[in-house]
Amino acid sequence: MPQTHSPSMLVFDLQGSLPREKLNAYHGLALVGSWARGEADAASDVDVLFIGFLPAEYDLVQEIKLRLGQVAPARIDAIKAERLPPKVLASQLADAIHFWPERTF
Repeated sequence: MPQTHSPSMLVFDLQGSLPREKLNAYHGLALVGSWARGEADAASDVDVLFIGFLPAEYDLVQEIKLRLGQVAPARIDAIKAERLPPKVLASQLADAIHFWPERTF
């Protein structure tokens, strides 16, 4: 079954759900995986790459994941950039659609 959102529609929805007052210039969020590549199907989760979040900000990561989950068409999978090996991170970033800080399309 094809996805019901386009990647740009999903990013727009995700941007609208963010707790902007709690994010700063050191934080980055990107849509990665099958949704970013436009290959998602009904079984695809929504992979979100969290960049620059400190371990002490676990509660903020959980709040963002909860808010994103309210607008996403599938389960949110939170991926922390610092936990990925460099080659895997580079691969994820190659297809990423960054949505925080906000980007214009």
